[in-house]
Amino acid sequence: MNIIRSVMQVYSVDDPNLNAEGQESHLNEYINGFRMHAAVSWHTVNNIFTHVNIREKHHWVLAILSFPERCIFLYDSYESSSHYAVVLSEIEELAAIIPLYLKACNFYEKKDIDLHNHSRYKDKDLSDLFDVLFEDDLP
Repeated sequence: MNIIRSVMQVYSVDDPNLNAEGQESHLNEYINGFRMHAAVSWHTVNNIFTHVNIREKHHWVLAILSFPERCIFLYDSYESSSHYAVVLSEIEELAAIIPLYLKACNFYEKKDIDLHNHSRYKDKDLSDLFDVLFEDDLP
């Protein structure tokens, strides 16, 4: 999330230059499997599991980035109306930046996602935010 935050500060959503050096290059390399501990490129998996620190609340949530569903599923053990807004504002940064990088990394071609016929992608622009869903009724 620190990399996502730094990218959000530097680039607007419509900026085409997402391959610059620095943090932006680091994120591209991460998506392409060059900087992960498991060294697995994102286009070879269906879901990415990551924990996200909600700094304002000193709290962690589990985020699952689902490529088949074009969605970020959030699993949060803490429920509160004020908490929801803070978590959503953090995750929206992720939901905005990830599609731009997927496009820049040719992710959709590598993953063989037919953008014109796939039920979750066909009515979306490549730069549209991923949907964000909070999972309820956690045990």
